[in-house]
Amino acid sequence: MTLLRTAVIGLGIGGRIHLGRNTKTKNLKAVACVAPHTDANFNVAKHYSLPLYPSLEECLSCDSVDCIIIASPNDCHLAHATYCIEQKIPCLLEKPLAGNLDDASQIVDIYNLHNFEKVLIGHHRAHSILLSKSVDIIRSGSLGELVGIQGFAQFYKPDSYFASGPWRTQAGGGPILINMIHEIDSLRRLIGEVTSVYCVTSSKNRKFSVEDSAAILFEFANGAIGTFFLSDCVPSSKSWELTSGENPAYPRQPSDCYYVSGTHGSLSIPSLTVQRYSSLDRSWWNTLSSLTPDFLSNDPIVAQLEHFSQVVHGVADPKVTVLDGYNNMLVADAILKSSQKGIRVELN
Repeated sequence: MTLLRTAVIGLGIGGRIHLGRNTKTKNLKAVACVAPHTDANFNVAKHYSLPLYPSLEECLSCDSVDCIIIASPNDCHLAHATYCIEQKIPCLLEKPLAGNLDDASQIVDIYNLHNFEKVLIGHHRAHSILLSKSVDIIRSGSLGELVGIQGFAQFYKPDSYFASGPWRTQAGGGPILINMIHEIDSLRRLIGEVTSVYCVTSSKNRKFSVEDSAAILFEFANGAIGTFFLSDCVPSSKSWELTSGENPAYPRQPSDCYYVSGTHGSLSIPSLTVQRYSSLDRSWWNTLSSLTPDFLSNDPIVAQLEHFSQVVHGVADPKVTVLDGYNNMLVADAILKSSQKGIRVELN
């Protein structure tokens, strides 16, 4: 496959991650950056020896680009995705699909109108070997009928995180859309479609206009139920980033962040430890056996970029489509509505 010239929109955390991983892929080469002309953005562009353009239009008029990575703030996704789809420029659009459900719906409409398939949504865990192995264990039937799941995503974001991106303190920038959207995608892959949610949020610790913590109850189409606790103000190892070891930016902690329960066994993730009874007689008086398989993990972001190059070349269909991104947004929107109205929200 030929080398693809890539422009990256947005030089926040997501954009810088993509620029760093870009150097580890065989088929992509970053040739330009698009972001406001600030000292911080000029420094990032200079670090990677790339030109910095204030707009996508100016970038495309000056540089020859084969594809775009959109890592701009959430409320910019609609404008950037619309431009790429209308111009039929292949793009990797970072999660969430948009900053709100209305914008997400417009992206779906534009996508359907132009019937342009080369759009990949950046739910990178879809490319994780760890998540794939977890799904395989569940689908093997070794856990029996699914009963439920418990999950955690709790960590402490420093003040500099919010100072460098004040949009993260406003509507569309809270941890439900920035972080929980990853968990929603993972939960749908592990357990199945979500049919209802009930959520209680709090902003008492950071005192922003968006939540800093959330407790969520899920119901799934297969009858399983689940709970999830999310917080960006808790020093803790209980999160995918800190337990999986997939992202070298985070120090790995020996812990599990998901616990899947079935009628014949349970699964801890990311250790992939399966617990079942040693005999066919299932009883809490009997001994449980534990099995933890050996496997090699990967860097899902690098795998995602390699997959994106295949999508651009037309030799692969997107693993995460615009509709997948929209369905994740539907669940996130239901969570936000539930917390605002104090009611259980059902999804179609």
